[in-house]
Amino acid sequence: MKNFSGEFGSITSNVTFVGRPQDNTGMAEVSIMFTRMFNSYIPMRWLYVNDFSTARKVEKLLNAGETVIFAEMPWHNQTLQNVLINSKKGNRIGVLLWDSSEIPDKFIRVIESFDKIISPTAFISDVVKKSLPDIDIVTLPLALDTRRFNLSSEMRSISSTKKVKRFGVIASRHPRKNLYLIIEAAQELWLAEFEFELVIQAFLNQGSKISDKFGKVSLAHKQKFLQIIEDPLSNSDYVALIESLDLFISASSGEGFNIPARQALSNGLPILISDIPGHAELKQLPGVSLIPSKGLLPAVYPEFGNKIFGNQFLITKEDIKSSLIKAINEPSLNPNLISKASICWDYRNLEHAYRRQLFENPSNTSRVRRNSKDLVVVAHDAGFFAIFNTFISIQNSWTGDHGFARIYPDWRVASMQKFWKTNEFTSFCYGQSQDGNLYFKLFDSADQFDKSPAEIDQLLDQGLKGHSFNASA
Repeated sequence: MKNFSGEFGSITSNVTFVGRPQDNTGMAEVSIMFTRMFNSYIPMRWLYVNDFSTARKVEKLLNAGETVIFAEMPWHNQTLQNVLINSKKGNRIGVLLWDSSEIPDKFIRVIESFDKIISPTAFISDVVKKSLPDIDIVTLPLALDTRRFNLSSEMRSISSTKKVKRFGVIASRHPRKNLYLIIEAAQELWLAEFEFELVIQAFLNQGSKISDKFGKVSLAHKQKFLQIIEDPLSNSDYVALIESLDLFISASSGEGFNIPARQALSNGLPILISDIPGHAELKQLPGVSLIPSKGLLPAVYPEFGNKIFGNQFLITKEDIKSSLIKAINEPSLNPNLISKASICWDYRNLEHAYRRQLFENPSNTSRVRRNSKDLVVVAHDAGFFAIFNTFISIQNSWTGDHGFARIYPDWRVASMQKFWKTNEFTSFCYGQSQDGNLYFKLFDSADQFDKSPAEIDQLLDQGLKGHSFNASA
């Protein structure tokens, strides 16, 4: 089994991804997304997008004709940008997030070098196509883990018994997020004797501290209604924050996807968001209210030396105020109705779509060629039922028209060690190297395959040209 190549492309020892570790940014969430979907069954090699050595490593991989998947574009790594622009070899696929009407020319040159771009919203796809009309770009939502928010959605009361509602904002301190406008609008409403709590989790140092900027808020209102969180939250505290809210607010002038808004909806929480193109996919969903946008304004990027790239949308304090008043007076919707939308961006429902876009081999798209191939499914390090369900799931869904003529299990310990490049397994404890193909030791497979176990093992020894693409159970 020297070469494992099938419907979803050629996977040898590792797949290289370029991204970043968790740092509470939307871009880090893309790296986490890929890990969440594929780490259990694809050997993943990660390179840090801003590491000085990444450019050299990516250049070597591309020159060797390998595929490199970018969870993040290298906007802050000039050397890596140059490698992508100048290298004509290999295959590169990238996820692109952007939040204004124009991508600068130097970034367009980088994007143009990619074989495929995955964009999470139609807005970003349209912006790219203005400059690169012929680029291969696919619109796919970011694949989030919504279950941790869904689990508590049923605990929300359909009609809240709280005397004072609690509104929340989760955003970076970037100017386009308009956090100061939200605070000023809230202060004016508090002065007008409206009562509601406002909690702001303002992460990332992309602007001044929020606590340094709300001098206009009276001390009494600060103590009674306003809470500012500028330190990172643990996963459990983050979920608890969303669970504590009665309304999520996002008054951004520009957005590429808006992960917190989707996490809020997943929890059955109503959201109040700006009416901008980046929010287009959310506008018609249950529980979504809109803050009007009024014209355009220059899109300023502090992270790029305060340069202006295109336009974003003008959001006014008065429109935020009027939208908040409506939200205060609106009756609550059924949280289960709101949370149903989360199936659109849950990674469990998007994994197959991403797998196709990342690993499909154009040379294998012919129905005749694909259906003439056999697929080997090598066992992975997991519990018995997880390994079994993995194989049965693949056998049921990937046979015939979907891509492969026959699918065979390879539960030999030696194959596992060779494919996963390790002799140490945490959960797998069902046999030793001398035990042969454990699948046939554990199951009566007389009517399951077109060949005997001995014939299948002989084929496995010869090396089928079928990739062990172990879909997660």
